[in-house]
Amino acid sequence: MTDMDTEMAFIRILSTSGVKLSGFDAQDRRERIRVAILTQNMSSESFPFGPAYLPETYAQAFERCYGSRLELRTRPRDPHRRPNVDDVLRELDDDEEEEEA
Repeated sequence: MTDMDTEMAFIRILSTSGVKLSGFDAQDRRERIRVAILTQNMSSESFPFGPAYLPETYAQAFERCYGSRLELRTRPRDPHRRPNVDDVLRELDDDEEEEEA
């Protein structure tokens, strides 16, 4: 499989669980795929569309596809990068919770 085939497999699989991946640039789409795999605890599950000769997990498929390890980020979001809708909604929810307290 090529990297494009693997990415399309990620998109097909994750879209069925409600993750929105269309309409984003490649970097945002990769980040959404990374977060979805981690938050849905799929990293150690068997990736169904990997090469037949080499069974692999979602984490291994992600690394093969994007050339970087699937790991949690500890850096804060870059303030100069355009925020996505999920970031803005999460920050609004946090602000509302602080006001209620």
